[in-house]
Amino acid sequence: MRLNIFSSPYVIGLTLLLIANVCFYDLETIKIYQIMTIMGVLIIFGRSMIDKSFYQNIKHRCVKYLIVLYLLYTIYGLYFLRTGDYNDDMLIFTCVQNIAIYFCLISFFNHDNWIDYLIIPFILSATFIILYIFSVEKNILLSAQLDERIGGELSGNVNTVGYSMGTLSMVLFYFFIKKKNYFVLLVLIVDWLIMLLTGSKKTILIILVELIMAYYYSKNKRKAILWVIILGVGFYYVLFNIPVFYELIGQRVEDMFGTMFGLPNANYSHSTDDREGMINEGFKLWLQVPLFGGGMNYFSYATKIYSNYGYSHCNVTEVLCNFGIMGFLMYYVPYIKNLFTCIKNYKLDRDRYVFGGAWLICSMVLSWCMVQFSDICIAYIPIITSFALLDNKIITNNYIKKKNVKVAASN
Repeated sequence: MRLNIFSSPYVIGLTLLLIANVCFYDLETIKIYQIMTIMGVLIIFGRSMIDKSFYQNIKHRCVKYLIVLYLLYTIYGLYFLRTGDYNDDMLIFTCVQNIAIYFCLISFFNHDNWIDYLIIPFILSATFIILYIFSVEKNILLSAQLDERIGGELSGNVNTVGYSMGTLSMVLFYFFIKKKNYFVLLVLIVDWLIMLLTGSKKTILIILVELIMAYYYSKNKRKAILWVIILGVGFYYVLFNIPVFYELIGQRVEDMFGTMFGLPNANYSHSTDDREGMINEGFKLWLQVPLFGGGMNYFSYATKIYSNYGYSHCNVTEVLCNFGIMGFLMYYVPYIKNLFTCIKNYKLDRDRYVFGGAWLICSMVLSWCMVQFSDICIAYIPIITSFALLDNKIITNNYIKKKNVKVAASN
């Protein structure tokens, strides 16, 4: 994991942004969040100006995509706000942070050994966050029964923390299966345990995607299947046979499937039933304003059934209700386009394209059970990563073509 010293500002900046967004985006710690994120952005942009990549990167597709999206949010939030508040300055600053994250990632992906660069900020962030959780929630972790979901002292809620730790685990897991670094494995295992202790069911999907990645990247498929089965059985045992994990997440999974499919002996899950109802309600409300949506926070404004909820808990319906089919296409077409490009070209560079494609699929599936568009930067990392992976390849290929043309012309 050697790192070129000239890339260290990007590592420092990205580490600050990751830690701040996972740990300190909360009313009590908002000053720390602001200081860390401003420092991170300044370090990243400053470095990009020094190495003269700022003006090149600012023209890339990802930056244009982010600016257009956040401009859409801002226009709707300022002029078409239906209910509640719109935090325009914070969302605009989130856009700036996402652009800074893109600058870091495309710098890392300029190298053939890009994973050696990418792992540094993610392992540093994961290690800090784990220690921070043990520090601020030690009373919960050390309690005899451990019957409370952890993560409530960090940014957002426990589900946000679970998803954020899952985002970090994607990079840790990929690095381990490629490099077999056992310190990274240790951090990854603790990361997994914290993900499960948040009680967020989304974390199970992330772990499942990681197991599929392990099989795909393995050269020995028979051995890989064996390890995937062992790990799968291991996670199943942890979820449904260890009391702590069963109480926090295993039982919630049982109740979710029981409610969805009417399984016997399962408890009724209000959360699952309400989420299904809100998705159906969201589509009905969208059909009333199909083209341009009903304005920011339209679901909360228009629903009569779920008026006690502030949003539909689904990114798809929330984007449709707020911005209509036009906003939906603006948000999701790059997901589909980038995913199609990864699938089409995965044989050319399997490491890059499968990693980027798997992360996009995971993010798109999770968008049905969480609101991403107005979330912290962590929610945008999968699409930003896919842009950085693909844009880097486009730039490299264009450079090679131009170089070959010049060589041919000189001959």
